[in-house]
Formats: sequence, structure tokens, C-alpha cells
Amino acid sequence: MRLTHCDSHFPHLVQFYHHQPVLHFHTQNYDDQAWVALTWLRAAASVSAVLGDQTWRTKFVSRARWFYALVRRGWDEKCCGGGMYWGRWSRYKNAVTSELFVDLSGAVYEVTQESRDLEWAIRGWVWFRESGMVNDQGLVNDGLTRDCRYPLSEQWLVGCVLWTLLTIGTTEKRHGLTTKADPSLLTSALNLIDAVLSSPHLVPSDNGILIEPGDSTGSCNQDHWMFKGIFFRHLWYFLGDIAEMKVPPLCLTS
Repeated sequence: MRLTHCDSHFPHLVQFYHHQPVLHFHTQNYDDQAWVALTWLRAAASVSAVLGDQTWRTKFVSRARWFYALVRRGWDEKCCGGGMYWGRWSRYKNAVTSELFVDLSGAVYEVTQESRDLEWAIRGWVWFRESGMVNDQGLVNDGLTRDCRYPLSEQWLVGCVLWTLLTIGTTEKRHGLTTKADPSLLTSALNLIDAVLSSPHLVPSDNGILIEPGDSTGSCNQDHWMFKGIFFRHLWYFLGDIAEMKVPPLCLTS
């Protein structure tokens, strides 16, 4: 809706709002709950921008905040000093779930303007930055074990957090806030992007197309394909807020 300025999808949003199996998500993993919350926030922004409908905007935001309250339960500081567990019964600190928590907290703050939501976003990013999930190559490992190690292969799961780093940085500057976040969150985001684009394992020089480690062996699954799309979607959000930056050729070839 927001991209096309077409309201033909609005009835579908309303029907989904009325018939979504909300209680079912109590048993889902925290990353699934976060995706749903982010979707409702984008739906709220769309109906406000395209239709000017504040009634449905309020309903969609309320639904998103309900899911956000579920997601916050996954934050834990007893193990590894912070971070998000993957799910209610998991004791695995997951990179994507932790990034989504930063993303969602920042997005909720953009709506509520409540400082506690911004503080959650900043706390999540500071922990993520210092946890060891971002390795020496600047790439993100899949997660941490209970002994706070990251034995799994490096990934390019940095997309979720790119736009939020820019949002936090501009918000701090706009409100003159002093926090524990990076002196330059824009630089942090650009470093994450550069690490992916310069990795010979993820972007082979012979074709310049972003791949998953399993591409060469044909072992990729739907999650791999989906997260490639997620990376580009959030990269696009990020670039959309920086008008002077050119779209990398990788976005066109991949």
C-alpha cells in the first residue's frame, strides 16, 4: 500500500486483523512474534499514509504492541549478559532474534516516542555489538551457545538491524540524546554492509551475486532463500533513508 499508494489491499488487512489466530502465537518462537509485530507496524504506517485512517492505525499499532510485549519476555541477562533467546523453551541466544528485537524496539519507539522503547533498542544493539556475534570479518555468526561461544558458521544475517541503526542514530541526534550506542551508528551499519559485500565466500568474484554457503552444494532451504530477501529488503529501507547513496550493483544482480 505504501509503495503503490493503492488502497486495494486494505480490506485484506482488516480481514486478517479480525481473523488472525493471535493466541496461537503465544507458543511460537520470539523471532516469529517479532516479524508479526513489525508487519503490523508497517500496516499502521501504510493506512495512515495512504488513507489517513487513524482509527485503523491505532488498532494496528495496539496489535503490534501486544506482540512486542510477548517478544520482550525473551530478553535475558543471566546468560551471556543479555540477548534474546530463540524461543520460550530454547536456551540458545539467536542472532536474528536479537537483531529483530533491536529492530522492533526502534520501530515501536518511532510510533510511541516513549524513551523506554528507544532504551531497549539501544541496549539490544550494544549487547549485540559486544557479544561476539559479529566476528573479526565483520560478519554475523548465527548465535551463541550457553557457554557464550559461537561455533556455527558465519552468515550474512545483518539485514534486520541495518535500518534500525540509522533510525537510532538520527533519533539520538534529533533529540540530543546521550547514550551508550555507537558514536556513529551509520558507520556501524555501513561496516556491516561492507563486510557482506567484500566477503569472497558470500559474494564470489566470478559472478558478484550474493549466495548462501549451501548454494555450492545444493543444500539451501527456504530459510536461506528467505533471508537473502530479508537482507535486500532491509538494505533497501536503509538506502531509502540515505538519498545520496547509490544502490550497489549487487542489489540488481542478485
